[in-house]
Amino acid sequence: MHFAVKPKKSKESRRFDNGLWVLKGSRFMPELPEVETVRRGLAPVLEGAVIDKVELRRRGLRLPFPPDLAEDLCGREVLAVGRRAKYLLIDLSGGQTLISHLGMSGSWRVEEESRAGRAGLPAGSGAGAGADNAGNRPESVAPLAGSAGVNKAENRPGPAVLPAGGKEGGTEKANPAGPLPVPVLLKHDHVILHVRRPVIALSGRVPAAVLSHAGAIIAAAAPNSAAHAAGEQNFRLSYNDPRRFGFLLLVASAALATHPLLAGLGVEPLGKLLDGALLQQIFAGKKAPLKAVLLDQHNIAGLGNIYVCEALWRARLSPLRPAVSLAGSSKSAAKEAKDLAAAIRSVLAEALQSGGSHLRNYVKTDGSFGLFQHRFQVYGREGEPCRRCGAPIKRQVMSGRSSFYCAQCQK
Repeated sequence: MHFAVKPKKSKESRRFDNGLWVLKGSRFMPELPEVETVRRGLAPVLEGAVIDKVELRRRGLRLPFPPDLAEDLCGREVLAVGRRAKYLLIDLSGGQTLISHLGMSGSWRVEEESRAGRAGLPAGSGAGAGADNAGNRPESVAPLAGSAGVNKAENRPGPAVLPAGGKEGGTEKANPAGPLPVPVLLKHDHVILHVRRPVIALSGRVPAAVLSHAGAIIAAAAPNSAAHAAGEQNFRLSYNDPRRFGFLLLVASAALATHPLLAGLGVEPLGKLLDGALLQQIFAGKKAPLKAVLLDQHNIAGLGNIYVCEALWRARLSPLRPAVSLAGSSKSAAKEAKDLAAAIRSVLAEALQSGGSHLRNYVKTDGSFGLFQHRFQVYGREGEPCRRCGAPIKRQVMSGRSSFYCAQCQK
């Protein structure tokens, strides 16, 4: 990758981070592909599992934890793991839903653990005895650089389970009866859920459960085979958030649609509802720039700065252009709206296939990084040549956010 511009020594100075230049002090928040990737990593482990124990290692994050949150979660079965916009929705038995927002640096990490590893942990625990004035509890296990689940250089979550044989490279055969790696407590692990779920075995076959990279239980059913419970697996789910802008809320499931966080959200862009005709309806009468209208969560839920920049480049549309210009009755306006809808869907689909974009602290549930940042066409590429026409990529601040675009081929 070629970079035409060196970092500037100013309040807008930049630094090189994971394959692209980023502005110092820039706000990176997991967007729809990142949150959906996390949901897909959590669902196979959580759905059907029972929450046995909860550790709250602070009194709250961006918001205080609900009173008695640990006690309220214990004993509940997870019915489904969903998503609305950038919110994870963990549907629980008893008519409750846990809302999880990752904020700017939050991540969930899944690790399998032994039952013995839970010994001595009370069923519901919070930031109580031993906590300091900030609500921090002394860590019972110190982070170990180089251990499973830790990136030695950055003390970030790594893969939860080592390759076969417990050695890098996976050259030895796995020992199914061997001990599980001990999950490691990281510095910013603020919430830990201990869950158990049944292992499904198939009659007439080797029982069992094979763990995927995200801890999902996979069993290939033979024709006419009967499934039955053959024990349990135990998992630890750790919520890590260095900047503590995420939050957890427990709300009544029946009240989700009218909850202030969710009421009024726009259409989900991953579904089939988002097309050119719907965009024209959204843009009608709106003189604000395209970028601003697309980022308004009341119009389209979950779209964020990165993927709007990328979608507008694919559709050859300037982020500065008035949204209403795509709402006309002309064939050209209808085509531009159709192309934009297709660009939004395609960039989100490709980002999902890549596990999202790794910027700052975002990681998947197995601790690995997303890769879509290596496919950015405009985001973070100020001053570099456009990969379509060769003109330099421009950056303009709109509503406090940096917009990256090509002024020559985006009109």
